[in-house]
Amino acid sequence: MAASTSVATQIGPQVFISFRGEDVRNHFVSFLDPALRRANINVFLDENELLNTDLARLLTRIEESEIAMVIFSKNYPDSDRSLDVLAKMKELRDQGRLIVIPIFYNLDPLVVKELRGDFGDKFRDLQRIHLHQLERTQKWEEALVTIPDIRGMPRAEQRLPFHRVNGCPDTKISGSCGRERKPKRSDPTMRFHGPCNATRKRI
Repeated sequence: MAASTSVATQIGPQVFISFRGEDVRNHFVSFLDPALRRANINVFLDENELLNTDLARLLTRIEESEIAMVIFSKNYPDSDRSLDVLAKMKELRDQGRLIVIPIFYNLDPLVVKELRGDFGDKFRDLQRIHLHQLERTQKWEEALVTIPDIRGMPRAEQRLPFHRVNGCPDTKISGSCGRERKPKRSDPTMRFHGPCNATRKRI
């Protein structure tokens, strides 16, 4: 996972975006980032920050944010830094200090929640590497199985200035924005074509 800092010239809330992989950066994030900036949202991309900043500073960036968007993709669980960031998001959300919005990039939410297939295998491989850090890996797993249940925002929070992202390529996205849902196998997650609708909010 990387992190590209953004100059804080916007006047809106700070949004921390966590993702991993060039495919996500070159497609989804390349449209999402400028669209949020046009809406006067102060965006912080975490994918380049890890190249030159320690984890403690990165976690501080999350604490400074009002909203965190985590873009789950097939490569997300092969980075311990990505999972540390995710665990921090869950911690702050549980404390009522952060709104977390999960987005699923070419990935079914149940694959994340139930650690299925290659996604789950990558997580378990990383878990084995960190066998001596049981508390850390337990936090990773708790975050992975909990955050996919978040869906929608409470009505009082719908004033946050998210807008539709325009000019997006045709990409299968599952998006959600804040309140928890009861997981149901028979209730498929909403699908959106293009990253646009996954981040749509009304002020």
